[in-house]
Amino acid sequence: MKMMGLIALIFSINAQAVCYKVGGLEGVQVRQDENYTYEKSAFSGQEFLVNIREKGSYIDGYDGMRCEKIVANTLWCLAEGVGNGKAVFESWAVDTNNKKVVYIKSTSGYGRFDGGTMFVGELLGDCD
Repeated sequence: MKMMGLIALIFSINAQAVCYKVGGLEGVQVRQDENYTYEKSAFSGQEFLVNIREKGSYIDGYDGMRCEKIVANTLWCLAEGVGNGKAVFESWAVDTNNKKVVYIKSTSGYGRFDGGTMFVGELLGDCD
C-alpha cells in the first residue's frame, strides 16, 4: 500500500511539470549606455526550453539563475549571487491559447548594462 502511495505521488508531481519550446523572441530594450531610449532587439534564431514545475523550474541552459513557478505557465528567475546593489530579474509567461510567450528582464547595478527588455515570441510546442 505504501508503494501505491509513492507511485501516485511521483505521477502527481510529474503531471504538474510542463516544458515548452519557445523562440522568435523580439521586442524592445532600454539600456543606460543608450540613455534609456527604446531600441528594437531580439534573440535572433534562439530557442529556449521553459521548464515550469512546482519546485525546481528552470530555463534550459541558464546556469546561475534560480527560477520559480509563480502561477500556471509563468515563472520568474533571479540571478544567483547578486547583491551589493546588483540584480537581474526575468519573467517568462507562456500563453498556450494564443501560442505566445512574453519575456521581461530587468537589470540594475551593472552600470551601462542597467535597463530592461520586453520581448514577445512564439510557442513552438512542447519540449521533445
